[in-house]
Amino acid sequence: MDALFKTWETNRNNYLRFLEPFSLAQLNTVPEGFNNNIIWNVGHIIVAQQSLVYRLSGLPMQVSDEMFNLYKPGTKPERAITQQEADELKQLLIALCEHTKKDIEKG
Repeated sequence: MDALFKTWETNRNNYLRFLEPFSLAQLNTVPEGFNNNIIWNVGHIIVAQQSLVYRLSGLPMQVSDEMFNLYKPGTKPERAITQQEADELKQLLIALCEHTKKDIEKG
């Protein structure tokens, strides 16, 4: 299980490094021919994990219903997000990995 968590954490840290050079405007830009933007995909990664691990297990997710509804499958960006919201998503990429790891270790 440790290898799985290490891979997961490495992937999340790679996402953070990938995001570093982009401005908020770039993160919010929906490229022509696409339905979503980079930062929406970050939110989607977060809520998909929460849904698969918690929601489908009948457990409460560690994200709000509002966040889940913004980034769940079948959605697309409704508006540009703020810097505060982008920072929260970046923080959740790592924090929710740690939280989930602790939950699994507790059983």
